[in-house]
Formats: sequence, C-alpha cells, structure tokens
Amino acid sequence: MVVTRRHRLLVGAAIAMLGLATAAHLLLGAVAGAIVSIPALVLVGPLVADGTDELRGRVSTGIVGIVQPAFGNVAELAITLVALAHGLPELARIAIAGSLLSNGILVAGVAGLSRLVAARSLRNGVLEFEPRLFTGLATLSVIAVVPIALLSFWTGNDLTAADRANVSFAAGVVLVVLGALYMAAHVAVGADAEPSEPEAGGSGRLAALLLVVGAVTAAIGSEWFVDGFQPTATAVGIPAVFAALVIVPLIGNIGESYAAVRLASAGEGDAAMGVLMNSVMQVATVMTGVLVVASRFMRQPLTLTFDPLVALALLLSLIVLWMIVHDGAVRPTEAVGLISLYAIVAAAVWVEAV
Repeated sequence: MVVTRRHRLLVGAAIAMLGLATAAHLLLGAVAGAIVSIPALVLVGPLVADGTDELRGRVSTGIVGIVQPAFGNVAELAITLVALAHGLPELARIAIAGSLLSNGILVAGVAGLSRLVAARSLRNGVLEFEPRLFTGLATLSVIAVVPIALLSFWTGNDLTAADRANVSFAAGVVLVVLGALYMAAHVAVGADAEPSEPEAGGSGRLAALLLVVGAVTAAIGSEWFVDGFQPTATAVGIPAVFAALVIVPLIGNIGESYAAVRLASAGEGDAAMGVLMNSVMQVATVMTGVLVVASRFMRQPLTLTFDPLVALALLLSLIVLWMIVHDGAVRPTEAVGLISLYAIVAAAVWVEAV
C-alpha cells in the first residue's frame, strides 16, 4: 500500500476538521458545530475521488461506476437521514430536489465549462461523450420523478395527507427496486470491460482506507451540520428552503462534483458523464426510495409532495438534461445555459421563501 503525501494530508485534514467540528459543537454550540463541519464535509469529495481511483484496475469498471457516485453521495445521504431522525422531513425533501438539480444541471454545466477552459478554444472546448451510454439513465431519471410530479400537482380534493404518505411509500419501494435493478445491470455490463491486468491498478487497502475515512467524516460531520442547520441559516439570513435546495447539495455532493469536473477538464467525456448520470440516477431512485421507506419508521413519514415551483423546475430540468445527453455533447453555450437555468431556479426559490 503506497500512501502518498497527498493521501496523508487528506486523511489528516479530514480527521482534524472532524475533531474541530465535534469540539465546536460540544463546547460552543450547534451553530459553531455546523459551520466548522462544512470543511470536513467538503473533504469527503477528494477522499472519495482518490479512493475510487485506487480501485481502477482492481475491480470491474461497472463496480467503479457504482462505487464512485455511491460514496460521492454518502454525505448527502447522511445529511438527509440525520434530518429525518431530527424530525426535519422538509430539509430532507428539498435536499433531494437540490441534489438532482445540482448534479444534473449545475455540475453538468460546470463540467462543460471546465472542458472549455482546459482546451482554451471554443472549437475544441466541447465535452463529447457516447450518447447511447447515458440516454437510458437520463430516461429513467425522468421516469423516477414522475411520482413527485403526480403528488405535487394532484388537483383532487379527496387526497389526504395519509393518502399521499401511502402513495409515496409505494413509490419509494418501487424506486428502490428500480435502482437495484439498474445497478445490477450496470455492474454486469461493466464486468465485460474488466481490465486483464488488475495488478496494474491501485491499492485495495488504500482505497478502503480513503473510502472509510470519507464515509465516517460524512456521517459524523452530517450530524453536527444538521443539528445546527436551521439556527445557522437564520443567523446568516438565508431562507432555510434556499439553504436546503442549494447549500446542502453543494456540500453533500462535493465528491461526485469534484470527480466529474476533473474528468471533464481532462477530456474524458464518457467518464465524466458516467459519474454525473450515475449520481443522478442513484439519487432519483435508490437514495429517494431509501429515505421514503426509512422515514416510515421514523418520527414523520417523508412524502414526495413538493412545492409546485420546485417540482416543476425539477421535472423540466431533467428533461433539458435528457435532451443534452441525447445530443452526445455539452457545448459551451449549453454549459452556460445549464448554469443559468440553475441560477434562475435558485433565485425563484429565494424570492418565494423570503
């Protein structure tokens, strides 16, 4: 196991920041703990990216494609589960939408621009990828948000809160099954591309170390972050809904965002879109389904009933993403358009919440 100076710095920084966040929470209060926990959660990104890099060449590409976004989403999942445990279903619900918008729209746009910056040319600054690898994922992502659209825009007057909870629970079970089938198929297909010389890859023990440190950092840091989320948002003057939609996903999804942008700037379009689309698909199916099912056994059931503005923005944004994926390229103008779309949605949510 070859541990480089970078790895030592990452692990040491994560442990140190986690210790500081814990001390701040216990000694100074929830707000201080939430603020100090943010750098610890941000460090989950490079830890996960380096950890999955170490897996390349040792396991099939299908498994790497699943592990990268799964561990990249670990902070987001931890934050939302802790939010449910703390009786904050609205934070978990809005964070789901924010995660899909962040990964599917903002990160795709930033990844496209990163390719432009790296190429230093409008002609060569196009992030290209094989569309048939991802159109299925994009289609399933749109299908996965159909329950949100139905429950958020249902006009029937006889649909009670219990009815919405029951429909959401049924949808959650279906989404978990759909996500499990998708991941199994992805691993099976990726197994055909397994490298013939796995010993040429990185260290399995180093990968495990980095991923475990990242997961533990996400779990503990999320506890302190959620505990002080609402008082911190109030103290800073940010609407809680806006913070849940924008800030929480940006922090929670830093892992896959970091990996996707890094791959895109290197011109690895298939790999970048693989991280991005697998992340969107896992959030839309497995993560959403697990949260809905788990909430059934917590303080308050989590329903898939969103504010109509958020639900409409989510549905339309994923349709836009599907169109771009079908085209097989993120052009500079499209990248700017995606970032602009995200900014418009964020501004609309801010205005509505104020």
